[in-house]
Amino acid sequence: IDPAQLHQIVWNLVENAWQYSDPVQTLPRVEIKLSMQDTDVVIDIVDNGPGVSDTAMPQLFEPFNSERKGGTGLGLYLARELCQANGARLNYLPDIQGRSCFRISLPMERQESLK
Repeated sequence: IDPAQLHQIVWNLVENAWQYSDPVQTLPRVEIKLSMQDTDVVIDIVDNGPGVSDTAMPQLFEPFNSERKGGTGLGLYLARELCQANGARLNYLPDIQGRSCFRISLPMERQESLK
């Protein structure tokens, strides 16, 4: 994967997670978790916000779709497009506590450039 594009993907996801972190919390929280699953390098970006509503799910990765006032609706769209252009996958996985988790899955055989 192109390192500059991976940086942009992670930046978009972290910025989005920060914007949607729980506004009632005194400390909004964004976690980045790295792991291996089968033959994939996995990067999870998790926030402590309310998660994505059922009504927003169908358009989640569509361009110009934002539930945030002042948002462009391009962050998730561009992150997914960059993932796909690099042979990676970007998925939304709600966790058991209802928070948002965006997962980047990078096939290991394509990751020699990350060394």
